[in-house]
Amino acid sequence: IGSLFPLRIAVLLFAVIVLYKTYVTRERVSILQTVDTRANKFRNITVYCVVAMMVTGLITIYWAHNKGLVMVDLVTWFTSFITVAMCLFYLKTHDDVLFASRVYVVNYLVIGGIGIYESFTGDYFKLAYDFYTRQKNFFGLYMPASTMFNINNFAMFMVMSLPICFIATQKLKGKSALDLLFF
Repeated sequence: IGSLFPLRIAVLLFAVIVLYKTYVTRERVSILQTVDTRANKFRNITVYCVVAMMVTGLITIYWAHNKGLVMVDLVTWFTSFITVAMCLFYLKTHDDVLFASRVYVVNYLVIGGIGIYESFTGDYFKLAYDFYTRQKNFFGLYMPASTMFNINNFAMFMVMSLPICFIATQKLKGKSALDLLFF
């Protein structure tokens, strides 16, 4: 179990909790349901996106050079979206969402800081493909991968994290300046 990514361990624990509540305590576990119509639409869109991405990933296996790597990526996608379901399950109040987004921002800043360090020094944490360590981008800086192995994955993580960062700055003084800084 130590060789699994922490995200996959969290997903396994979440599955055990849901199964326990469903079959042992006989509770009705509603992960993707709510009485709020707007939240229901958001949850439904999330589920549709997960299904579309998984189906697209399964279809692309046909053209993949290494089918094993595609399966690893599909497992990563799946566990990532199960994490979204975990958030929908556990984060019930606005304060819960604010707290979780602020914890996420701390991770975002650490991962981004690693990327900035790699850009200027070229000192990678053995979490990048080898050919990135020998090339520079058009700014003359090394191409950061941070903890993502791939520069494109790192860039998408940083961009897709922005909405969570913007949520985290709610009720803070200087929200506009912080949002601009995150951007």
